[in-house]
Amino acid sequence: MILGKSIPKYGIFRVLIQLKNYAKIVVFLVKDRGDIVSTNQKLYFTLIGAKIRYYRRISHLSQEELAKRVGISLSTLRRIEQGTYNQSTPLVTLMDIADGLNMDVQEFLVVSDLEKRLSGWK
Repeated sequence: MILGKSIPKYGIFRVLIQLKNYAKIVVFLVKDRGDIVSTNQKLYFTLIGAKIRYYRRISHLSQEELAKRVGISLSTLRRIEQGTYNQSTPLVTLMDIADGLNMDVQEFLVVSDLEKRLSGWK
């Protein structure tokens, strides 16, 4: 629960359906350091970002408010929500974001079978 309210789970499914269309385009992505990130890894980072954006929105927080609450820059939060911060996102940052949203970081990191199916996970 966030802020004492139950979370409408159907909202995350709408995000995942949008991700499914996005996933069809992604085969391999090249990282800043030249490392190749597989499709599943990219989907994982995108799902984490989508979940953060979803829980931030149902908590009625702007990106600016959450970034300030967590102590990170607005551009960092934007990149995390877009799934482009990828492998350089420290776990402690995700934990801080979860704390800022009054939730467990596990909500971001665990990918259900349904989420995998909807996002085109292979």
